[in-house]
Amino acid sequence: MNKEIEIWNILHDGVLTVFPSENEALLTIFVHIPYLRKRIEPIGVCFVLKLSGVKSYKFFDFDGKEEELNESLNAMGIEILSASSIGAAMPVEIQTSLGTIVFEYENIGLYLESGNEVSFEAIEKASTEYWQEWSEKTKA
Repeated sequence: MNKEIEIWNILHDGVLTVFPSENEALLTIFVHIPYLRKRIEPIGVCFVLKLSGVKSYKFFDFDGKEEELNESLNAMGIEILSASSIGAAMPVEIQTSLGTIVFEYENIGLYLESGNEVSFEAIEKASTEYWQEWSEKTKA
């Protein structure tokens, strides 16, 4: 799977807040996931994902009804459960605690809330280390 899709699985358990911009081709998404974010300096509580070249984004509730990604959904806390795509290509379907979000975009920028860019590899490493430690603790 490509990094632009796999990042959503790495950030599973994170809570999304989606901010559409006036430019429909841009979306800013905050992923609140303190247990991973605190592993990357400077310490913080969320990652900022900036989607560009957005072709579409849709939210479907569990009944398959399309709803608008709006402030009321953001207020409920949309938790990432998993992500998938067909053939490692767009669009990406993100299963959440409130339904399914489907994003189709060209690029994704990964940032800390400080504004500093962060690499996919750094986030992946923090996740791998966290889950290895968690696995060791649960064996004890």
